[in-house]
Amino acid sequence: MTWLVENPLPTMFVGGLTAAVLAVAYYQTRRGVLLVALAGVVVLAGVLLLVERLVVTDVERIDATILAAAAALERNDRAAVLAHISPSPQAAPLRELIDRYVGSYEFEKISISGNRQIDVNRQTSPHTARAVLVASGQVRLGGQSYQTGPRRVELALRREGDRWLLIALDHRSFGG
Repeated sequence: MTWLVENPLPTMFVGGLTAAVLAVAYYQTRRGVLLVALAGVVVLAGVLLLVERLVVTDVERIDATILAAAAALERNDRAAVLAHISPSPQAAPLRELIDRYVGSYEFEKISISGNRQIDVNRQTSPHTARAVLVASGQVRLGGQSYQTGPRRVELALRREGDRWLLIALDHRSFGG
């Protein structure tokens, strides 16, 4: 059922197709019941789209965390990046990695592919998640600009309160 609140396309497709069929049927037959059914489909699709917009799922929260952390990294804002990382001891290696690279490199561009796989594990307490994505970027080191990636990035996250925070990162280039 999460597909209903995470993606508006199924509602738009099914609602639009059903409305189109009912509109054509009404045009050909002029039967009032079809016009009522058409209005009902439009209202139902509108309600479903509103629900999709208002309900924020864990997957959407995780995605927002990833994109916000990447945007902070692109701004070279160490404090903002660290705000998306758990303060737990488990995340210490990730915090050290951020401290090392944000201080050494100037990040100019971070690109994350639109195709992200996010799996939430609700069997753990607190809940955890794993996100796999492809990222590339452009960094500056010593006045020289370098293009990086694409890299497969695997992120581990944990729900802390009402937020999802990063706890680990593994990245490697596709070639090695």
